[in-house]
Amino acid sequence: MSSEIQRLQEALDNAQSERENSVLRATVDLSDTTLVYNDPSPSQSITLPQISTTATQCRTIGNVTLSIAQVNDLFKIYFARCHRYLPFTMVTQSPDAMYSDCPLLFWVICAVAAHDKLKSQLAPLLKVLLADTIHSQPRTIATVQALLIMSTWPFSVTAVADDPSDFYCGIATQMALRLGVHRPTQSHLHTYGSEEHASASVVSREVQLTTWMACFIVSQRNFLFRGVPQPAWVDDHLLNAFDDFLGDPVLRLLCRIFHTLMQAYLYVGAKAPTDSGMLAPASRLTAVASWVDQLAKLEAKFVDVTNDAVKHAFLTTRMGILAFCLLDDMPVSEQLLEQVQSAKRHACDLIELGYGQNLATAPAHVRNALSYAGFILIKILRARLISDAEVLQDQIERVRQILSTSAPSVDDTYRKASHIMHMLTYVEDKRLSLPIYTRMGASVVFDLLRICAEHRSGAFVEAGGTEIDLEGFDWNVWECLT
Repeated sequence: MSSEIQRLQEALDNAQSERENSVLRATVDLSDTTLVYNDPSPSQSITLPQISTTATQCRTIGNVTLSIAQVNDLFKIYFARCHRYLPFTMVTQSPDAMYSDCPLLFWVICAVAAHDKLKSQLAPLLKVLLADTIHSQPRTIATVQALLIMSTWPFSVTAVADDPSDFYCGIATQMALRLGVHRPTQSHLHTYGSEEHASASVVSREVQLTTWMACFIVSQRNFLFRGVPQPAWVDDHLLNAFDDFLGDPVLRLLCRIFHTLMQAYLYVGAKAPTDSGMLAPASRLTAVASWVDQLAKLEAKFVDVTNDAVKHAFLTTRMGILAFCLLDDMPVSEQLLEQVQSAKRHACDLIELGYGQNLATAPAHVRNALSYAGFILIKILRARLISDAEVLQDQIERVRQILSTSAPSVDDTYRKASHIMHMLTYVEDKRLSLPIYTRMGASVVFDLLRICAEHRSGAFVEAGGTEIDLEGFDWNVWECLT
């Protein structure tokens, strides 16, 4: 009797297992590898949740309705082409489950993967939803993730002052702190209210940990490219998370890369005992070489973890550190010329990488870095520090073409950046004000914008104006292009 019961139990278990597998095969086509990543790197795989990853209902927001097929297609595009740039772990990748848990995250993913026409229709509706969600309870980790994605793929704006990316990132970081994701093993001590406590208690440590790491990465990108110190703090718990086996290896490597960049920026360009916070030229050149060497060692150590996002991060950070050598106060020397050649090479490599990417789905920091590379080459060209000026001009023109063709409208900031690059190839530096050295690695860009501002002010005076008001210009990146 005992053996017969055991045999029947095993048969029942086998039948149940076969039935679950048949349901899973019907809902997820495992042969479609693009559902995960289009990258052969083993670090890019995502463990899909054991629930259906296809939508079963159409969804409506305002006057926009997405069919079931549209929702499935947009989610497929996002997780195949976008998520690799910020691969934190989500509670679910199912459209239906995500919509029930956090409508904001659902619509953010749809907007990021949408074509320009649909994105323009979703933009005003999503902005209202963002505002409502931020000011309502309960606040959840899914909301934090939605804000991080929105900060990484913001809607097109005509002026940088209109871009709320850094505000979304700041809110996401503060919300994550309130939810306790920086202490994932003790997050119950940080959640406020029964609903937030209940929602946080069912979220895995991996989701909390990788979300906090994503906050760190997005925060670095937003503030360092704007040339201001990083407002968030780094402690041993975050540093230890870089070695944690949980989460995507690419996410952990991106944290290491941007942590190195942050340290370099603070050491070279923010904490020195000068008015600008920047090291003196001789010390700066030595420090730059040291930090570039640290990045090279980091890349060699993790050579097996790579994809376009990692390549882009390494090139951008190297270029950002080398930019300290391109300021006008640096005396010409053999060591300086070597660093200038390195900056040129990394800028050209970054342009080549961006040229081969689909900028329609690429995050904003990819275009920002392309613009940055163009300005770096313009600075080298204007300084006449290398002989192959024709190559620089060709690469600058290439950047201008990429930015112009990828801009969704004529008023887009990146198209304006293309115009200003053309202007900087021929206008002279009037030196009506002091050079800008207070923006850390972005000082090169801001100082070039100073030249444009003075050029326009000079035209104003020639037309009959009585004074030049440089304080009237908004010094946010690209802002003086309006």
